[in-house]
Amino acid sequence: MKSPALLTITLLIIALPTTAQITTDGTLGTSINLSGPNFQIGANLGQQHGPNLFHSFRDFNLSSQRTLTLNHP
Repeated sequence: MKSPALLTITLLIIALPTTAQITTDGTLGTSINLSGPNFQIGANLGQQHGPNLFHSFRDFNLSSQRTLTLNHP
């Protein structure tokens, strides 16, 4: 039988609110940690090759009730 304390700790960890985190990795533009809850990612954070715009992220965690908008030309 598992310890009640262990079960309580596990439930508390699961119940903790998670935060969204979006961080570019700097390989295709500026390395930056974006703040939310409404994230805006512009063309300046990536690289354009022909008609395509590429982004590279170190962290891309978007929790519920958060939005991400890609602002590209």
